[in-house]
Amino acid sequence: MAPLLKSVFEHTRARLLRGCCKALLGLPLALVGSNAFAQHVANPFVGATQYINPDYASEVAAVAAQTGNAQLKAQMTAVAGYPTAVWIDSMAAIAGGSANKTRLSLAQHIAAALAQRTGSQPIVITLVIYDLPQRDCAALASNGEISIAANPPSQPLTGILTYEQNYITPIFNILQPFANNPNVRFVLVIEPDSLPNMVTNTGLSASIPACVAANGGQSGSASLSGVYVQGIQFALNQFHTLPNVYQYLDIGHSAWLGWPANMALAVSFYGGVVRGTTAGLNSIDGFISNTANYTPTKEPFITATESIGGNQVLSANFYQFNPEIDEADYNAALYSSFVNAGFPTSIGFLIDTSRNGWGASNRPTGPSTSTDLNTFVNASKIDQRNARGQWCNQSSAGLGTPPTASPAGFFSQLEAFVWIKPPGESDGTYATSTAYTGGKADENCDPAHLNALASNTLTGALPNPPSAGVFFPAEFNMLIQNAFPAVPTSGGGTGGGQPSPSFTLSAAPTNVSVTQGASGTATVSVAPAGGFSGSVAFAATGLPSNVTASLNPLSTATSTTVTFQAGASAAPGTSTVTITGTSGGLAATTPLGLVVSAAQSGGGGGPGGGATGAGPATFIGKAGTVGPWFDEDDVVLSTTVPITSLTLTITVPATNAVFSNMYNTFTTNIAGTHTSGASIVYTFISPPGLTISGGGTFAAQIGGNGTQHVATTDSWSVTYTAGGASFSQAGTF
Repeated sequence: MAPLLKSVFEHTRARLLRGCCKALLGLPLALVGSNAFAQHVANPFVGATQYINPDYASEVAAVAAQTGNAQLKAQMTAVAGYPTAVWIDSMAAIAGGSANKTRLSLAQHIAAALAQRTGSQPIVITLVIYDLPQRDCAALASNGEISIAANPPSQPLTGILTYEQNYITPIFNILQPFANNPNVRFVLVIEPDSLPNMVTNTGLSASIPACVAANGGQSGSASLSGVYVQGIQFALNQFHTLPNVYQYLDIGHSAWLGWPANMALAVSFYGGVVRGTTAGLNSIDGFISNTANYTPTKEPFITATESIGGNQVLSANFYQFNPEIDEADYNAALYSSFVNAGFPTSIGFLIDTSRNGWGASNRPTGPSTSTDLNTFVNASKIDQRNARGQWCNQSSAGLGTPPTASPAGFFSQLEAFVWIKPPGESDGTYATSTAYTGGKADENCDPAHLNALASNTLTGALPNPPSAGVFFPAEFNMLIQNAFPAVPTSGGGTGGGQPSPSFTLSAAPTNVSVTQGASGTATVSVAPAGGFSGSVAFAATGLPSNVTASLNPLSTATSTTVTFQAGASAAPGTSTVTITGTSGGLAATTPLGLVVSAAQSGGGGGPGGGATGAGPATFIGKAGTVGPWFDEDDVVLSTTVPITSLTLTITVPATNAVFSNMYNTFTTNIAGTHTSGASIVYTFISPPGLTISGGGTFAAQIGGNGTQHVATTDSWSVTYTAGGASFSQAGTF
C-alpha cells in the first residue's frame, strides 16, 4: 500500500473506532475489510456510474407535472434521470435545509449516492466548490457571501480565514471518512470563473475594482498573492490528501481565454498557482471548461482558419481574431500548452455540455455559400448568441450532449462531457424582472441592456428570470425544445444517469476544397453517447457530377476518412455532401461543404486593407484587440499558390507601446524576432524548406501604459516567393 494511502486509511479507521462519524447522520461507509481502499484512477468517470441529484430531479418533476404536452413531459422526465453536479455555493449549502432552499446537505447527498449505486461499479458525485471571498468579481448576480475584509458581527474573521475554517474545512471533514471507500468517487470543480478573472479582469482586458481587490490589490497582471489564489491553494492542499477525490480547476471557456495572449498568460499563471501547492503539479487531475456557459463543444460547419472572401473565419466580428472558436479545439490547445509548460501528459479535461446544444429550427444544417465573411459566419455557426461574451439565460440555447465518459472523436485527454450547470436553474436576475424578489441583480441579465463586455450588444437574455440558482421553468422548456441531440421521449437516465445509447457525427474540416483533377480529404468522427459501443457504417450522398467519394474504412466505431476526387470535367462550384452513419436502428448525419475550383496555372488577387503590391497572395492588416493596456496588430494571409519563402515585418512606433508577444497560427511555427527602439519591429521569417499554403495570421502583441495606442500609425511589409517569382506588399492597420 502506498504510504499516502496507508496513512489516510489508518487515520480513517482510527476515527471510525473512536465513533467520530456519528455527526455524519449515519452515512454508510461500506469499507469492505481491512484491505479495501479507494484507488486513484486515471479517469474517474470510466468504469463508474454518476449521481442523479435528487434536488434537481425534484425541480424537474415539479415542472413536468404542470406540463400538458405529452412529448415535452416525457422529455422532462428523461432529463430528470441525467446526472448533474451539486453546487456547494454557500456555507449554508453544506448543512442544507431551510437555509439552502430546503435542499439536501452534503452528507445527505453522499448517503443518497451510495443508495443509488448498483452492482460493483463506484458512483461519481460531482461537487462544485464555489464560495471564495468576493466570489465572481466580474458579475453581480453570482457574487458571494464572504467579503475579503472582516465584517463583524456577521463575519468576524477575514475572508480567507472564513473560507478556510467555515467552508473548506467542514467540507473536508465530511469527505474524509470516505477517503478509502472504493464505492464512491468525488469530482471537485474548483471555483468557477475565479482564476480566469485574475488573468483578464485585473488590467489585461479590463480593470474591474472587485477583481483587482481579489488580486491582492495588484492591477495590470495576475498575482500569486491574491485571496483567490490563497483560497484555491488551501482547498487543493486539503482535498489532495483524499485518494478518491479528483480536482479540476475551472479554466473559463474559449471565448474568454482562447486568444493566444490570454492563453499564454493563463497557462503561466495557473502553473504558478498549482506549483505553489504542497503536491505541486500533482495536486490537480485536470481542468474544466465552459462551466455554466453556452459555447459549443464543436462548431460543425466552420473552422477558424478557413478563408472566406480572402479572410479567415477567426477574423469575423463574432470571433474577433480568436483562433479557438469552440471548446473541443480550445481544450486540445490548452492540453498542448500545459504539457509544454511542464504539466504531466496525464492531465485531463472536462467540458460542461449542459446548455451548449443549440438545436431546433435555429440550427444551421450546413455551411453558408456566402462569400462575405460575416454573413458566412453568422449563417454557419451553431452558436446563436449575438456576441460570445453573453452569459446570462441565453435565448435559443438548448441542452447539449448528455454526460458521457471518454467521448470518442476528440483528443485522448478529454475525459468526459459533464452537466455542471443544472439545466433550467437561472443564471441571475435584474431589478425590474417580474420574478425579482430582492437581493442580487445584474443588468447583464436584462434583455433590454447593452452588455459593455460583449461589444455593447443586447444581452440576449430571457425576460423575467428568477435569482441565480432558482429554477426557471420557461428556460427549462426552451432548453429541452432546442436540445441537440434531441432528448428521447423514453428511457432517460439509467444505472447512474447514462442516457439511451446513441451517437453523433462530426467532420474536420467542415469544408473541403478540391481542384479539377485533384483530391481532398476530411475525417468524420463518431461521438457515442449513453454507452453506445457499436460499429457505424458510412455513406456519402449529394455529390456533384464527376466527383466521387471514398470512405476508409466503410464501417468503424471511431472515425473514417472521406476522400473526394474531382474529375477534370467537374463543374466548379459549392455543394453540400451529406455523410450518413447507421448502426442497427440508429442513424446520424453530418454535412460536408465541398468546393470545386477550376484548374489553373496561377492565381490573381492582390492586397487588402490598404496594402499595395503584387502577387497571388492576399495580405490584410487589421487592428485586433484594442485597449489602453494591450493591443494586437494582425496581418492575415490567404493564398491559392504555395509560398516557398516569406519575410514579414510589423512596425509599431514606441509611443505608448512596448513589446508584449508575437505569434502566428500556422501549423509549422514561423519563427519571430523583435527589436525595440524608436519603433518596435516584429519580424517573421519562414524557415528553409517550408511551404505555406492556405492561410494564417501573423500577430504583433503590444503592451500599453494606460493611454490608448493608435493602430493606424502601425505598418507592415512583406516579401515572398510563390510560383518561382518574388513579390512584395505593404500596408497599414
